[in-house]
Amino acid sequence: MGSDSRFVMDLIIREYPEVFSGFNSLIDVGGGNGMAAKTIANAFHILSGPAIPPDEMVEFIAGDMMKYIPPVNAILLKYVLHDWSDEDCVKILTVCRKAICSEKAPGKKIIIDTVVGSPSDTIYEAQLLLDLVMMGMASDSHLVVNMVLRECAEVFLGARSLVDVGGGNGTIAKAIANAFPHIKCTVLDLPHVIHGSPTDGTVEFVAGDMMHFVPSADVALLKFVLHDWSNEDCVRILTRCKEAITKKEGGGKVIIIDTVIGSQSQQILEAQFSMDICMMTLTTGKEREEEEWHKIFLESGFTRYKIMSILGVRALIDVYP
Repeated sequence: MGSDSRFVMDLIIREYPEVFSGFNSLIDVGGGNGMAAKTIANAFHILSGPAIPPDEMVEFIAGDMMKYIPPVNAILLKYVLHDWSDEDCVKILTVCRKAICSEKAPGKKIIIDTVVGSPSDTIYEAQLLLDLVMMGMASDSHLVVNMVLRECAEVFLGARSLVDVGGGNGTIAKAIANAFPHIKCTVLDLPHVIHGSPTDGTVEFVAGDMMHFVPSADVALLKFVLHDWSNEDCVRILTRCKEAITKKEGGGKVIIIDTVIGSQSQQILEAQFSMDICMMTLTTGKEREEEEWHKIFLESGFTRYKIMSILGVRALIDVYP
């Protein structure tokens, strides 16, 4: 996201500076490390607004875009909405509308995202590929968890409780609970993510921030979570997971389902590198080689790990304190 923000914002400021005319405050919703906001602030010094770190270029505010955005003239949504369903996009945009309409003169929303449909075959194919990636994340849970339960069921031996960190709607946790009824499964995710999740008693949903707290359990599961984050944030998340599992007798473990770059198959290796480019472009994260995973585990206080290839580009990593 950092490098892509520089590239995209420099291009927009150079080619379309008029989109920033007529207002003096802007909020970058879901703006991560503030790279896009800093680029805009440098180019348009009249801009201010609540979205100023120590360098006073921009201000960082903690909050949930599903519930509240401070009043402002303009709102920027860069590569945010494609992560959400139509219903959630409506929620986000409704909150944005309230924020810009609360000012004396109604403002506007600036959305940077993909609009499928291009006269260029190459661009159109790239747009469709990105669309498949975004739609595939939810359905991928079914495929991966079935593969894990069939091929690697032993990883759950001895566990009596499990927390699916960043587990969304609980697809994986429910599958594990159904396969192993003796394992108490919990899903941890942000409040707006788990809001409305079915409470049929199969799993428990807990609202929280994995950067600050992970519920105590024998096993902490992280499926395609860490590749969204920088190395520093991965250490923070894994440190919270280690605190959660070491509260249990026996020490527990963390199960990571993610990409480990490095394969004897040229096709799989190319796919892993493609995913790496995608993650570095759309998030603050990346796909990692084993050496990079090893360093993160050590910095998080873990002592050993075991990697198992489970399905193409994916791997399962058992990590122990």
